Amino acid sequence: GVLSQKDRIKKIKEGIASVYPEVDVTGIEYRNVEPASHLDTVYFKLDYQLNNVAKSIGGMSIFSLPWSSKASANDLQVSLPRTSGIDLSQMFYLDSEVESITVNLPAGKKMVEAVTPVNIQNDMVEYSLVPRQSGNKLTITRTFKLKKDFVPADKVTEFNTVFKKMVEADNKELAMR
Repeated sequence: GVLSQKDRIKKIKEGIASVYPEVDVTGIEYRNVEPASHLDTVYFKLDYQLNNVAKSIGGMSIFSLPWSSKASANDLQVSLPRTSGIDLSQMFYLDSEVESITVNLPAGKKMVEAVTPVNIQNDMVEYSLVPRQSGNKLTITRTFKLKKDFVPADKVTEFNTVFKKMVEADNKELAMR
């Protein structure tokens, strides 16, 4: 069933808290746009303060972004050759979502290297990470759109490759110093 807004927010908080136990969610802005089609896009804007998430290594602070629907390598176990396709509707929580995370860089700190934009498009999925920095605020927007609910057997290898790129982008470690 469709979760209520309150339940979704609770689920997101739990998801973040399971990875980052010391988190203060300071604001969640949530817009659900339901077009006439069966796809609904959910927009999230999360503001939270992560406490002690960065690992310090050689004067650098290293962290990864706590996306609420972070792709994990365990989500897709593909054994090849495939005789059957993959039903994606079971795998992803939402068909389409846009989520932004803003990282407030502490005074005197800056990113060690710029966040690389990622853009993956094919006939099955669209995925992008777009960074924008203004002063000490770094905002990264993640867009995910499932274009088809089913991947035919002959496209599984291609989808698997794309999914691995998504996992890599979602879990990439960032560093500031």
